[in-house]
Amino acid sequence: MSYLRVVMVDAKKPENLKNILHRIDTNASEIFPEIQQMMAIATGETTGLSISVYEDEAAATRAVAQRDTAMDEDGAELEVAFEGPLAAYYYNDPIKTATNKEDWE
Repeated sequence: MSYLRVVMVDAKKPENLKNILHRIDTNASEIFPEIQQMMAIATGETTGLSISVYEDEAAATRAVAQRDTAMDEDGAELEVAFEGPLAAYYYNDPIKTATNKEDWE
């Protein structure tokens, strides 16, 4: 069962937060090799919130040490974390494909 973690961090300085968001945007899978999906937002000048999805609780647990290392490197501090099995999921795929030859022309 998929496992979700929501984390809020204090990056201490605006440039630290920009670096954190850039690292997530460009190489989240290098920081968290088992991550399946990650989204993040800036919630203030120095604070950010991320939502991470893992295959299961064991994978999410292994990611805690990776998160702590990344936060140390970025000068950030964990504010709060919530986690648990994914309880609901909805996805609307905006990408459409041609289903017959007339649609290709």
